[in-house]
Amino acid sequence: MHGELTAAVQTVLRNAEAVLHNAIDQQLQAWNHAQNPGTDSWLLQVFVSGFL
Repeated sequence: MHGELTAAVQTVLRNAEAVLHNAIDQQLQAWNHAQNPGTDSWLLQVFVSGFL
């Protein structure tokens, strides 16, 4: 019983994480495009700028 509940909760959490990640990524891409027209990925700008 506990194993099934744990698996169900993990599934819900994974799905919520994916939705949240996608929403954040869309906002970061929009921000990056506004800051650096012509770029497609905010990740590329972060690496190029030397922040990571």
